This record gives sequence, C-alpha cells and structure tokens, in this order.
Amino acid sequence: MRRGEAAGRLIILLAVTAVIAAIIAGMMLIDSPAKERAKKLDKRRVSDLAEIALTIDRYWERYHKLPADMNALQEGVVSEIEIADPKTLRSYGYRITAASAYELCAEFDTKQSKESWMYRAGRERDWSHNAGEYCFRLTPYEK
Repeated sequence: MRRGEAAGRLIILLAVTAVIAAIIAGMMLIDSPAKERAKKLDKRRVSDLAEIALTIDRYWERYHKLPADMNALQEGVVSEIEIADPKTLRSYGYRITAASAYELCAEFDTKQSKESWMYRAGRERDWSHNAGEYCFRLTPYEK
C-alpha cells in the first residue's frame, strides 16, 4: 500500500470517527422526545396551578376567605380555569391548611428548579418542584 492511499484511508477513518462522536455527543445533550413531552406537561401543570393561585387571590380579595373547594372558583368568579391535570384528567389537589393558607398539589413527571412566576406588584411565587406528588404551600396575595 502506498503512502498516499494509507493517508487517504486514515483521513476517512478520522472523519467517520468524528461524525460518530458528534452524533453520540448530540444524543447525550438532547433529551428524548418522551422527556421533552414530560417537561411540557409539567410546565402546563405549573401554569394551571399559577392560574388557580391567582384566582384564589381574587376570591380572597372579594370574600376575605379562602374558597371551600375549587368548584367555588368555577362558580361565577373572575375567570375560567383548568382544575384538572392535562394527562390524567384528575383534579389538582387543594387543601386549606389555615385561615389564610392553603396547598395546591399536582403529580409531576420531572424535577424543576428555579421556576418562578411574577405576580402583581412584582411579587413572585416559587413553582420549583420534585418529580412525583408535590404540594405548594401558599397564602393569598392582596392588592
């Protein structure tokens, strides 16, 4: 075998190796479609819970008490809200824990950290959660 042929084969082998390495690296960096769907569902759950919390804030401002259950939020109050998980179709959890404190619960597929949403007057709520059943301990905000 001549030097030119050996050098050509070496270049081809190196190029193929580089392409394979790039494909493997890309697969390791990009989540699978199933994981991306799970993240998207969890973002929807957080969005739903944030909207429920905002509706509870409005209910608190109007009635100066927490709603007995989420059905009270649906009865002629400010806006239409989603109270069921988009995947399981089960209602999100809601529990009153004190006169001015409550929990909103959901089943999450993934862990999400540093998930906060701005509320009126620059107030934030932290929506970070672990995978599995997770409850957010909240109090209503007032204007």
